[in-house]
Amino acid sequence: MQRLGLIDEKDMLLSETWTTMLAPLTAHQRINQKRVARFCDQRGLAPDQVSSDSHEAFKAHPVFRTLTPSPPKLAGDTRAQWNKFAQSVVGSPQTLLTKPVDPLQYTLPLDDFPESFQDDLKAFGKHLFASVLDDPLGEDLAFDDSADDEAPLPNSKPLCANSVNNRLDHARWAASVLKATGVPLAEIVDLRSLVQPINRARLILQYLHQRAGKVPSATGQHVSDVLRIIARHYVHASLPDIAKITHWSKPVQLHYKGMTEKNERTVREILMPAREVKLLQLPDALMKAARKLQEKSPVAAARLAWRAVAIEILTRLPLRLQNLIDLRLDQHLHRADLRDGTIAYIDIPAAEVKNNRSLSMPVPAVMAALMTEWIDVFQPALAAFGSPYLFPGADTATKPITPQAMSDAVKKVTQDHLGVTVSPHQFRHLAARQFLREFPRHYEEIRQILGHATTETTMRSYAGIESESAIRRQDEVLTNRLKALGLQRRTVTKRR
Repeated sequence: MQRLGLIDEKDMLLSETWTTMLAPLTAHQRINQKRVARFCDQRGLAPDQVSSDSHEAFKAHPVFRTLTPSPPKLAGDTRAQWNKFAQSVVGSPQTLLTKPVDPLQYTLPLDDFPESFQDDLKAFGKHLFASVLDDPLGEDLAFDDSADDEAPLPNSKPLCANSVNNRLDHARWAASVLKATGVPLAEIVDLRSLVQPINRARLILQYLHQRAGKVPSATGQHVSDVLRIIARHYVHASLPDIAKITHWSKPVQLHYKGMTEKNERTVREILMPAREVKLLQLPDALMKAARKLQEKSPVAAARLAWRAVAIEILTRLPLRLQNLIDLRLDQHLHRADLRDGTIAYIDIPAAEVKNNRSLSMPVPAVMAALMTEWIDVFQPALAAFGSPYLFPGADTATKPITPQAMSDAVKKVTQDHLGVTVSPHQFRHLAARQFLREFPRHYEEIRQILGHATTETTMRSYAGIESESAIRRQDEVLTNRLKALGLQRRTVTKRR
């Protein structure tokens, strides 16, 4: 396609001006900047002429002139890397590229809201972290004997950090929707403003319902949940008002019975024998490739190595994404014998798990060897060497990799090697299907593997997926019956 001029040359030479500007960058930084450099060079734009307008023109370029699977993401990543480059490299162009405003986007950044709303949102986060014993909002209702017996009780079960952050985001979404319905920002002064007067909650849910085409949606469910939490546990609204929000929430709420169609299709594609074999061999294949690259390109080798470890963990111990990226060498990975240093267990305390259930998982020997090799051999090549995290963030030793970066890496490596895009969460569905294929109706074991709070949760998600095994057994029954009757099964002619 390059020879025919249909797509751009990947290693096209740059002008002296652009080459000089990119010279101080690391190899990783140059890769990110070469995309926009080649685009601008072809159009005669010097580095100091790059602007938001030229970046807008660049956004359409990957669609028609490259084979990238996600042009919008490439354009967004390029903009972010350019701004980071402009702010951190001496002598670089100082022009920062602004993010275009999507006319259909209604969510607002937190800074757009009044300070009083921001402060109340922080207080809400502390409330979600707290129990009745340390939450000042719960003192009156928790200990006042004269309180109404039917009044809503304060929050009694503290949430983990990831759940709290999600709830805070959902509250911000609700406030953004309220603004989109015509309520001025100056009137959204706290979380009470979302549910008082009570008709505001209806306006928020009505907007999301119409935006989703009058069908249930994930956003509608998240926002309706947080509105009920705010009304019931934070501002202690009246029982009739809480009942109204519950009633208005019904049209927007999703009700999952088993896996979604998308997840079901992905799992079915991965479980095709040829692909399943490739998946099981993928961690070793990635690590083998990393070893070959180690001497020539240690940074590229390290990237392959941590992907190998991530796929290995997701395949054998399918953790939730947040727990995966938060794994720390000094807190979660434990060694049974300090003399040989072999990682024997992954222990995650209840406070860090979505459902407040601690996780303690033995680490298989082959997985432990892969993890140890990544830590001892490959991680030193990264700028984040010395990080306490198993998967450190890019160029930092103080933070783990972001959920988006981990998710993107897992999806890309599975697409490249298996031909199917598998997200970290879909590995959990895959594990359930693989286990129930061999051990039908063993829901308690699946509950423990996935870390569900109750067996009911597991059955609600996966009951019935053993139907494939049942049909196969029925096929065996018919085959055996034919043999008993002295009959032969008809042959299948393969297509050429």
